[in-house]
Amino acid sequence: MPWAEWGRHEAGHPYDVPQPTPSAVITREASVAENLSCGEETWLPQRLLSGLLPESLLERYTFWQDEADYLRGYPKDATKPDVIFVNMGVGGHVAMHGSRFGEVRRGDSLLLPARAVVLRLSKQRLQREHRAVHDALGVLEQFTKEHALLSQPFEPSFALCNGTAALLRRLGGHSFGAGSEPAVASGLEALRALLPRVGLLPFRRRRKRHRLPKIVVPALLDALAALLDADQSGGPDPPGGGGRKGEARQPSEVASASDFDEEELILLDLLHAPAESYLHSLATVLSRVESLSHVLAWAAYDDTAALGQPDAITQDELRIVSLPRLKLTFQALMVDNSVRLYSVDHADLFITNERSETESAMLEAIPHSLLLSNSNSECSVLVCAWPPCRPQIESVPFSTSLVLDRSDVKWAGNLEHPYYMYPVHVSRVILYTTTLASALYLLLLRFLGRAYKEVVRLVDTVGSDAALSREEDQILQFLSCEKNSPDSHPDASACRLKISLVLLDAPLQLPWDISLEMADYLFRLEHVSADCLLTPEEELTLLKRCICDVADKRCSTEASRTPLGVNSVKRRGSRRARVHRPATLRSAFPSARTAAPRCVRAPRLGSGGTSRCPTSPPSKTEGASGRPAAPSSCRSAQRRGGPAGCTRGTRRCSRRRPRGWRGCWRSWSCGSSASGPTTSRG
Repeated sequence: MPWAEWGRHEAGHPYDVPQPTPSAVITREASVAENLSCGEETWLPQRLLSGLLPESLLERYTFWQDEADYLRGYPKDATKPDVIFVNMGVGGHVAMHGSRFGEVRRGDSLLLPARAVVLRLSKQRLQREHRAVHDALGVLEQFTKEHALLSQPFEPSFALCNGTAALLRRLGGHSFGAGSEPAVASGLEALRALLPRVGLLPFRRRRKRHRLPKIVVPALLDALAALLDADQSGGPDPPGGGGRKGEARQPSEVASASDFDEEELILLDLLHAPAESYLHSLATVLSRVESLSHVLAWAAYDDTAALGQPDAITQDELRIVSLPRLKLTFQALMVDNSVRLYSVDHADLFITNERSETESAMLEAIPHSLLLSNSNSECSVLVCAWPPCRPQIESVPFSTSLVLDRSDVKWAGNLEHPYYMYPVHVSRVILYTTTLASALYLLLLRFLGRAYKEVVRLVDTVGSDAALSREEDQILQFLSCEKNSPDSHPDASACRLKISLVLLDAPLQLPWDISLEMADYLFRLEHVSADCLLTPEEELTLLKRCICDVADKRCSTEASRTPLGVNSVKRRGSRRARVHRPATLRSAFPSARTAAPRCVRAPRLGSGGTSRCPTSPPSKTEGASGRPAAPSSCRSAQRRGGPAGCTRGTRRCSRRRPRGWRGCWRSWSCGSSASGPTTSRG
């Protein structure tokens, strides 16, 4: 049956459901240095967040849930300067273009879609807030001790820390962002100045059992907020606002990768983008080289934006597109009223979809590629280095469809770079290879795409006499990987032999048996195309490396090396190589085997003809007339009418036929016709 379109890129097992097993709940207190939530946190396993957050974030961050059900993702690499903040909820996605989820009604038959507001905040912001809250709680604790407002020791809680942080934001007019240290210090001073104005009579009238920290301290914060509201009613806004509404979203030049490390961003939703939006087009293009679970589209984060509204952040706010697994970052810039994605890692290169017919044909067998161009219209092709698998399809035996195995961890660990760059020739039909690994990978793609002529053209670029690296060796071994459908095409055997020829001097193990490949090649020699044929010298070179005898030490049935295949065609291949040897070599090395003329059929004795080939030297037994004196062993042959030395008359001569003779036995005899001998080869 044909391959279903929806199942071409499927992965995993649809019925693989994990069995319930005993589990443990892991929590950590607020006193832990890594805890920046000011409360108790609970660890969330990665499997519980699959499908809610991009897999790229789950692989690089460890997520903890605070007491308010907010998620904080702490980087596994301690040197990273950012923290992921996630607000899980129900309703329209805050970072999606449009509000089509805003009108979903509540009911038992229709569930509201889940949403996740994902922010990438600076770790310094959270640390700055954590220190400021700690200092403010110290001021409150000192105030309650001086006025004996508590009947028990002062104990901070998660709700108390959040209330204190909100009060400090109002006092200082900031959000603990970059450069807010002076505002934080002024907020603490304002708190100390505001505390003496609080009326303490309601607190002192409380009974002793009601003077608990969880009751008195929140009431104290409410009193401070009321005083602050009274002071700010009708007055100007507090100075030092932390919003960034006036900042430019799209800079005029491409920034470096380090400029985005500490920049605070909000994640856009590529998975549910409307069909005609720019985000949908962006997702379609980038899905060629990477899964959407590892494509992160970020917009600039604004402190003053109302993130509770579905259209608070739109596609126009796109800032960067990150592909962490490929180590690629693209910056969105507005050029000629259109958005271009410029590469941050490669100067003056941006993604383009403008291509000619020749470029489309060149990239037809490379579906996982991006065409990049610069300001001079010079193009390059970016190809991700995933292992390409050509699955076997019974209904399409010569299929060239490729499926990328992005889950191969061992393959990715051997890569020096997760992608290859191929400059495009000015003719737009040829790709340049800059490294041996990139040449091997391009050859692998051409071979799996059954473009054997292109493989032959690329063979010379992979020649080497040195040991291959792990990256290069795994690409070479993948040519005969079991994940790919077997290729028994005659041209495929010729391509494998040509690859073997350029790597004969390299200390490596080829992924195929040269003897078996040579046997297949010679058996189907008539079906090999002219572009893939081996020269006679190449055939002789490879035949010397083949196993042609069971007595050969290299012969091993366990290693599937059998001499039977080559033994049956060795003689044929050797004869073909010698016959097609250049004339210069034949003249330099004369041989009776290669210079033997063709003799015509000899007449019977007694018919008036000679019984000797005119081109052969006279025998010692010949008389003056030129007739040979038949030995006693040939009397019976003479009685049958055959020449001397013949046992079957004119049909077959007992003389040994020259090696390399391609004519039939009847055409070789010891006589000549009246018309004279011929020297043409059969």
